[in-house]
Amino acid sequence: MYLDMENIHWLYSTAAALCSWFLLAGYLISPSTFASISELDTLSSTGKVGKSLVKAVQNVPLVVIASVFCFFATLGLVFLWRHNKNNYFWVKRYVVIPVLTNSMMGIISTILNIYTVRDGQWSITAIITASIIGAWLLFSLIVFIVYDGFLIPSLDGNRQDQAHQSSIHYCLQLYKRFCEYLEFGFVKGNKRDFES
Repeated sequence: MYLDMENIHWLYSTAAALCSWFLLAGYLISPSTFASISELDTLSSTGKVGKSLVKAVQNVPLVVIASVFCFFATLGLVFLWRHNKNNYFWVKRYVVIPVLTNSMMGIISTILNIYTVRDGQWSITAIITASIIGAWLLFSLIVFIVYDGFLIPSLDGNRQDQAHQSSIHYCLQLYKRFCEYLEFGFVKGNKRDFES
């Protein structure tokens, strides 16, 4: 079952894509909740109560929508992972990598929103959002390293050749070839200099 990506029903791949998009939607909706009420002069002029309200809750409906998207996406991705957990390549391709890239986009969007729209002011919702997305990013990075660095290369016998198609192995081979190219080009360039 490790290499049966083509035998997995298309509904699982479609569900994984939808869950990944829901997760990304939740990540991208969250930063828009940071700067809605804080521009209102009436809240800041009301004193301590208005300022605490601005720091505590800024756009409740969007927070709820983002939370619902993230919650159901998480449930769906966990279900898909548990159902296909023995198919390392499918899990890595359809669950781990999309969560990793979406978390990266979510944290970038959050930080950009805080430092452009909010002028670098971290509200409570911004701290919570950045913490949750950062935890997802760290978790998905660790899971990616485990799958790509340990689980896939540990496949036995004839699967070992296909395991070398992992991203870490590919990057190391690419780096090695690049260094060889630079060394060869440098040596060849010096020979030309000496010949002329």
